Amino acid sequence: MRAIFNISSNYYCPRCNSTEIVDHGEYIECPKCRLDFFKNHIGEINNENILAEQELKGVIDSFEDLKDKKIGKVFLKYLEDDNF
Repeated sequence: MRAIFNISSNYYCPRCNSTEIVDHGEYIECPKCRLDFFKNHIGEINNENILAEQELKGVIDSFEDLKDKKIGKVFLKYLEDDNF
């Protein structure tokens, strides 16, 4: 069961532009799209270039070396922290 924190309009979904999102601290969740986005990318990157957390994990899963959970976590953290 997931806990719902704050439904806030301070952020918006980069995919559908909905302002009815759930704020989880470092990332937001869009109930409409069912996608999660890291907050530090919103407003700094063009919306069409922002990848959802699920999409980032899909990229990681496509590389054989990154299927190792330890290496995958390090790479995902690198992507999250990247300032583009």
